[in-house]
Amino acid sequence: MASKDGIPSEAIPVEKLLSRQDQVIQLLTSDQIKFIKRLQEKNPVTLYRFGPQIDETFHALDSEQPWTQADWNAWLKLNPKQEIPENEDEEAKAKLRQKLELEAFLVNRTNLADSLLAVINRESNNMLQGIVVISDGRSTEFSEETYREVQARANRERAKIPIFTVVVGEHREPIEIQITDLQAPAQARPEDTFPVRVEIDGKGLADQNVEVTLEVTKPNGEKMTLPPSLKPGESIRFRPGEPPHAQVGFDIVKPELEGEWKFVARVPKDKREAFVPKEHLSEVAVVNVVKKPLRVLLFASGTSREYRFLRTLLVREVDRGRAQLSIYLQLPPEEIVKIVQDVPPERLLQHFPFDVPFRGRSHVQGRRQVRQPGPIRSGGGLRSGLDATVAGANRSFGELGRHASGRLDFGRRLGLHLRAGPRSEPGQTQKDSRSVPGLPGR
Repeated sequence: MASKDGIPSEAIPVEKLLSRQDQVIQLLTSDQIKFIKRLQEKNPVTLYRFGPQIDETFHALDSEQPWTQADWNAWLKLNPKQEIPENEDEEAKAKLRQKLELEAFLVNRTNLADSLLAVINRESNNMLQGIVVISDGRSTEFSEETYREVQARANRERAKIPIFTVVVGEHREPIEIQITDLQAPAQARPEDTFPVRVEIDGKGLADQNVEVTLEVTKPNGEKMTLPPSLKPGESIRFRPGEPPHAQVGFDIVKPELEGEWKFVARVPKDKREAFVPKEHLSEVAVVNVVKKPLRVLLFASGTSREYRFLRTLLVREVDRGRAQLSIYLQLPPEEIVKIVQDVPPERLLQHFPFDVPFRGRSHVQGRRQVRQPGPIRSGGGLRSGLDATVAGANRSFGELGRHASGRLDFGRRLGLHLRAGPRSEPGQTQKDSRSVPGLPGR
């Protein structure tokens, strides 16, 4: 009975709310109510603690020496996890260890029916006048047979035993909102539109609506609040599950201003939620908006038509200053001498201008790109068709060669705005390689 039933507020924070045990102790020690004293005026009072069964150690109260609040705290507030002092002798350690084992036994489970039957059996020879049960009513172990026996024993004609209950607290479905994730890209370009997604759990709030807003702080310190990107008439609702979950997206349209953009999701607290602040806040997500060229490393097993088509599109992005392109052709030695270069030899790429994020032989298997462990062997060639890899952004285009129409939407996957252009036929020399270091002509 250590849970708290009150709703915290700014005036009464959660740490100042009374637990159910504290409320029981207030009832038993109140000078106005005089609960124990009134019982003792007519009959002796014996105290029992119970969990899965009653505590064998009971207390017969002395009307001349009433228990203080400290006595009740010591008896009711159990702490089975306390440490045993090292400076105690072995006998004291053994007693304390036995006490902690009993407390651990009492706090882990509750069996109200068995405990009541045990008290009736123990007090049957003492002319039992009644039983007062103080509990929240939750029993983790329940036996219908034992419950019926308690009813039968309490309702005997010759020795009826009235049972009174003092209910502590109320049954309340736990309500809790938690922002589990705020997803945003690490980097974006000023002319791009990028999404920000918020993941929210709502315990006890299945099929209920929730309000979510996104606080945006621009690099110049200016703040604004964005509503979610929803269709007309659409709302954000917790889908049933364990726990109920909701997802909402926000569109950041062409941020333009370069620098760090900061995002914080805000969700108002539910009025039934045991939560002090007025709203839930997510962690800060930072997106670095920078006008920086995308670095592309293109792998190919030969100067095929698909390779030249993709190279043409990437060269256009290089000319516009939106990409940096490097190309690595894996050709057999006898094929390298046949390549017609249309750039000066001093501009040929001798090594990669940036780190490659993986090492391995690549080939296309089915409809998925497969990377096998092992070094990249120059001159070994790829095992099947075209294989283009973007380094830095770490995106692959292993299926590009299977789209003969040239309408593959890979501009969106690259993060670039590309237009399909004319493709060169086999045997023709590609002329559009004006400023790309190390770009083969065929």
